[in-house]
Amino acid sequence: MLFASITRRCSVSLPEGVRRADISLNSHHVTLAVDGRMGRLSVGDGELTAVEAAGAKEAGASEFELVRASVERATRTLRISRLTCGGRPLYYTVTQEGQFFCSTHVSMLRRVGVPLTENAAALPEFLVYCFVTPPETLFKGISQVPYGQTLVVALRGDTVVVRLSGASFGIAQPPPLPDDGWDGPVSRTLMRTFELLSGSRDHVATLLSGGMDSSILTALASRVLGIRRTYSTSYPFEDPGQDVEEQYALSAAAALGVNHSHHRPTVAEYLHGLLDAIAAAEEPLHGLQTVLLGCLFRRGLEPDRTLVVCGQGADGLMGLPLHEAVRRARENAGLLRYLSFPPIPSGIRLLAAASGRGHHLLSRVRDLRRYRVAISDTNSVIWDLQRYGSEDWVRAHFGVAPGEIIANRLRALAGWAGRDLLDLISLLDLTGDIAAVQSLWSKIAESHGRTVVYPFTSPELIEYLLGVPWSVKLSAPKALAQGVARCLQIPDFIVSRPKSSFGVRASRWANPGGPFEPLVPLVAPAVPESLIREVQSPREDLARIYWNLLNYAIWRRLVVDGEPLDSLHAELDSSSESLRPH
Repeated sequence: MLFASITRRCSVSLPEGVRRADISLNSHHVTLAVDGRMGRLSVGDGELTAVEAAGAKEAGASEFELVRASVERATRTLRISRLTCGGRPLYYTVTQEGQFFCSTHVSMLRRVGVPLTENAAALPEFLVYCFVTPPETLFKGISQVPYGQTLVVALRGDTVVVRLSGASFGIAQPPPLPDDGWDGPVSRTLMRTFELLSGSRDHVATLLSGGMDSSILTALASRVLGIRRTYSTSYPFEDPGQDVEEQYALSAAAALGVNHSHHRPTVAEYLHGLLDAIAAAEEPLHGLQTVLLGCLFRRGLEPDRTLVVCGQGADGLMGLPLHEAVRRARENAGLLRYLSFPPIPSGIRLLAAASGRGHHLLSRVRDLRRYRVAISDTNSVIWDLQRYGSEDWVRAHFGVAPGEIIANRLRALAGWAGRDLLDLISLLDLTGDIAAVQSLWSKIAESHGRTVVYPFTSPELIEYLLGVPWSVKLSAPKALAQGVARCLQIPDFIVSRPKSSFGVRASRWANPGGPFEPLVPLVAPAVPESLIREVQSPREDLARIYWNLLNYAIWRRLVVDGEPLDSLHAELDSSSESLRPH
């Protein structure tokens, strides 16, 4: 936990066990505070600093900074940076009285008197995309520092002035071709990340899903730290014959020569883990896999494995399926434009109706314009990114237009106006999906005494990868990662097999009477049961609305209304018992 405040009164009351440092700036009082094993404070000549970091804690030793706050007495300025390698969120507000509060935890804002109320205007975006893009949040009057940016808080007379600083991933000029190839700097930067963790090698755990990114990190952990043990998890309600997560993880572990532990919670553990995860994250959960990781952090890792290495975030920088789709559309633009002239589309439709072939081509012809319009157009393909919930359902339920659903996301991209669509897709993924997922996993891990680090999103690697030409990155699926993997002698079957995506079909969990049925009575105080029944469906986009409504209702009860977590656990036990056959 990290906390910062600028108040007019002498001090703020903080929980016992929190380490704090205070400094007076004329009529204002500045407080920085940290807790737990990640936090440290330092007081220098005219400066006060608070840091959360992973790695060695000895003075002068290398460490992996996750978030930093510093006060400069001379300039009467507080700077708080949300660093990308640890995924730590930063919530902040300026009250009507002109007092400033900021923390990684909204519960700390509530403790110092900031009310937590729901920002209902953000619900359409949340239900479609599963999160709210910073600086907006689900809390009214509380903002979040965008991923990779710095919040600058200055005292100008008696007034607190707040602004966000930094271009945040300004697209670099393409670097010259390195002597060891485009993938060489990727390997070296990842290796330096593991070297920063060398002082804590006995506490490092590497997650191995069996995909290319986690296999790269596993190979580096073995080479740099000598760690030859990995971990994975999968859904208790998945068909055992379709459990790709376990199959991928075990086959990769065998090929890489590491000992592997696979943790599959029971359905009951998963449901209780959902409550615990929302309470810890203080946000609704983005995806179903987040609960699994909470269960893994709780019971699947040895107690001393407190530093967890995770490959999340690589795809958005090195090539998503949407990047590939844009590349193909551009390469075939001339042909697709020709095929769009009447009467050719009618002929393709007739052929498709008669033979069952041609539907995909017709779709590509129809969608060509979507790859060419400005992102201010709601039809732009960029808004397909991370769209999970049914937009049609959200529009009908809230009476909103498509432009209202994407408005906040469009504002988040305003600083990069004029950038190429391929760059904008990466930037939206970084500031949206990657930031949201990493912050959830970070705080859930923290609640179990662990810290997650994300080597693929270190600031150095982000800047380098954003500068590499797309012609290089898209020369093959995730071409740079392939180069790193082959340099590390990762077997070709791992490199070439399809990405599993850590998902589970909606038909396994979203039907009435399915594994989440015991949660329905718990959400009734916030969401009518009739609304829940409306979206219980094996159709993926409706199932995501179902998931999001369950999460939203539990979040509102636990975080906004402040109901005790134990009470909801007891309700869940009672609900589960009532559904059990007697």
